[in-house]
Amino acid sequence: MSLITLREAAERTGFSADHLRRRVHAGELTGYRHGKRLILVDSDEIDALTSRL
Repeated sequence: MSLITLREAAERTGFSADHLRRRVHAGELTGYRHGKRLILVDSDEIDALTSRL
């Protein structure tokens, strides 16, 4: 598993980081907290998201 930031995920998908953050909070994406504010996501999950589009 390779974790990336929401900003990096946004660059890969074309979605905004805020949109991806909302999907994490809705349970549609798995998010991993690093510290108080930083949310990381699995790059494989992001790749799967873009392949479904």
